[in-house]
Amino acid sequence: MEPLRVADSDAPLSHSLLDEDVTVRKQNIGFSSRQSYETPTGKNWPAGPDHVHRFAISSIISPLLDAVLILIALLFFCLGIAALCIKDRPTGDRFGTAIQEAMKLGPTIYPIIFAAITGRALKSVGRYRVERGIRLSTLWPIMNTKTIFDAALSQWNMRRLSLTASLLGLVWALSPIGGQASLRVVYITNATSIIPKELRYMDTGPLGHMFTDQGVIASSELEANASGLPLSMSATYFAGLMQGVDTKISPRDAWGNPKIPNIQLLDTSLANSSGWIEFPNTTTVESWNSLLGLPIAGLPNDGVTEFTVETSYIVLSTPSITFDTKAVGVKLGMNVRCVGCINVDLDGSEGFIRVFEFLGSPYTELINKTELTNSSYTNAQTIIFTQGTEGSPVVVTGQVTEQHVETAMRCESGICHATAVRQSTTDHRPANLTTLDYWGTFALDMISAASQTPYATTSSPSEVFITNASTIPVLTGLLYGNQQAEQVVNFSTIDPVILSQRATMLINTAVQIFLSPVGFAGNLPSSNLSLYGLPHNPANGANVSMAAYNMSLRGLDLLDLVQPVLLNDPPFVGASTMANVTTFTEVYKPDYAWVILLLLSSAVLAITGLIGLFVNLAIKAPDVFDPVMGLTYGNPYLGLPGDASVLDATDRARILGGLKVRLGDVKAVDSVGRIALGKAGKVLPISKGKLYD
Repeated sequence: MEPLRVADSDAPLSHSLLDEDVTVRKQNIGFSSRQSYETPTGKNWPAGPDHVHRFAISSIISPLLDAVLILIALLFFCLGIAALCIKDRPTGDRFGTAIQEAMKLGPTIYPIIFAAITGRALKSVGRYRVERGIRLSTLWPIMNTKTIFDAALSQWNMRRLSLTASLLGLVWALSPIGGQASLRVVYITNATSIIPKELRYMDTGPLGHMFTDQGVIASSELEANASGLPLSMSATYFAGLMQGVDTKISPRDAWGNPKIPNIQLLDTSLANSSGWIEFPNTTTVESWNSLLGLPIAGLPNDGVTEFTVETSYIVLSTPSITFDTKAVGVKLGMNVRCVGCINVDLDGSEGFIRVFEFLGSPYTELINKTELTNSSYTNAQTIIFTQGTEGSPVVVTGQVTEQHVETAMRCESGICHATAVRQSTTDHRPANLTTLDYWGTFALDMISAASQTPYATTSSPSEVFITNASTIPVLTGLLYGNQQAEQVVNFSTIDPVILSQRATMLINTAVQIFLSPVGFAGNLPSSNLSLYGLPHNPANGANVSMAAYNMSLRGLDLLDLVQPVLLNDPPFVGASTMANVTTFTEVYKPDYAWVILLLLSSAVLAITGLIGLFVNLAIKAPDVFDPVMGLTYGNPYLGLPGDASVLDATDRARILGGLKVRLGDVKAVDSVGRIALGKAGKVLPISKGKLYD
């Protein structure tokens, strides 16, 4: 072969350089001297031929290190298995938290472990195969591939496609894939579950009115003008009036009870095929039928709860407004009375008939059907608001009817609002029969008592609310400079339609306070819903109770049906409804694609490590595949005292650590040089103008 000539016009270095004093000091300077050109020797350098595989501490440490690395690889495999086991487990437990912490470390640790295991295993495989014979084109990529790029570059350098290099590229590709997979094997999502739940809400139907009759009115010595009424009930009425305007507009009252919409104000043409009318976001106080909402027991505090409630409320028709010019000395204030209503004492047959009609089944069976042709039993009642002003009293006269509706509710984390409303499909009692035909006149008396005092100098909060619902209903009568603040309001200045809507709210507020004097404040018992009576809807409460208590209609007293409930001392009789509670729980979910990739990558890594471990135990030859120490084997230019081919590269590195070497021309005196690694003092720099073999 023609010697390799490094093309350059530079003249070769003078051979006289060899005559220069490049020898080192003769004294022994040891292995640690980095300036020495002496050949280091030591007790570990074989004095002559020796056996391979002499016992060394490295022969124990290396397999142990491989075993530890394999165990770490198996931990990543276990991480993938754990990701499958944690499916649908709620977040926050110790197991899930541990997996999340492990996932954070994965992208950092996995590539390091992968490089350590695969690099060591490939070197062991290469050493094992070379002892048994292997092509250099196969050995070279095995010993030199450390990354995906190395696998591709080796094929480019060899100018040929190599199956070995391609497979090694696939193996090294698992390193970044496994690292990213360890970070993404588990994600957090919301698991949706829907469960039914029984709720109880204040019964505004017949059974609820019987409860009020026997539990509130009969237990209080009520007389004219609501004297004998517990002061707390009047206080609740004032509290409803004094709510902020935003609260009055809000779908909930100040205590969080959801309000019932006034269906008369909705466009019935928007009803769907089932009669439901969606209730929009309201901006007016008059959208509701009362200042107070509906107390509901058993509401869950989490998730979304959807249900319907059946309720009844009084509606005041558009009234006529006149002046009583004959009245003399009428004081400021407001009085409300029902002209033809009969109180709870039920004096006379007319009272019985109207009460039984109002209570509905089964009490309607006690009525002679021919009596229903008498208009006095079926006509709507009339109520009169008389307002004392600075002039003639204002008289507002209108008829009242009962409206039965079903309202759809939606609650999020226990905060409820009405979403839709329709006419009741279960309560078909006549609209002209109302609470006022039973005990409702006492509610009117409470309004009157709260709206007039003997020495009033300003209009009452009730009157101010009817006049203007968009302000706090308080008139102070104070002087501001020379200007006297407004002291008296006048109903004659109000649109009768608006007046009827606001008066409707006041009447229903008072009625609801009688139905449940304490239920609006919250903290309703919910651990035992039987406290509120038997499950029923408002229309059939009496029938359900009669059947459950095995009672006969003949001789049945009104007290008999509610006596079992009264003994429980509940805040109200509770009608029942079944709600659908949708809960959203944060749970762990495995990402199956990333789990598969992590399991595949970590399994390949562990198998690769095991192969490397067992192959390493079968290797007999020393490790000569070191890019630096490999150049010292059989090298006559280093001046070593023997070849010592039984030494591993690591042993040679320790022993020859003090030897200073140089890559250059080791045949400087010859016309054709040789490029090799030699002792620094015996090697000249490479000259571009000289030929080399």
